[in-house]
Amino acid sequence: MKKKILIIDDERDFSNAIKDHLEFQGYTVALAFDGQAGHDTAVKIRPDLILMDIMMPKINGFRLCRLLKSNKVFKNTPIVMLTARNHHTDIEQGREVDADGYLVKPLSKKLLMKAVQKHAPHTG
Repeated sequence: MKKKILIIDDERDFSNAIKDHLEFQGYTVALAFDGQAGHDTAVKIRPDLILMDIMMPKINGFRLCRLLKSNKVFKNTPIVMLTARNHHTDIEQGREVDADGYLVKPLSKKLLMKAVQKHAPHTG
């Protein structure tokens, strides 16, 4: 069974490019373009991994991460922050909301896949 990844990011071109790459690698990928839609989609599909931007409309990534991690359904779902914000205070805030990883844009496909394989490895 294919692992499901949810990408929550308001940059549509970026999200679609990542989606295409992950689908080529054998994952099932859903997209959401704001925090509220991301929350609703996560509840609906229960992904194996969430890749999430920080700066988004409606609900920002830090708040959404905290909201999801406080729900017993998503407590153990890995969430990797995927953002252009690379200040040490942003990275620390990601840890405080229980994010499982932090990747800085722009990123290579190699770094992306390393994080994806760590948190949602193919089961064969």
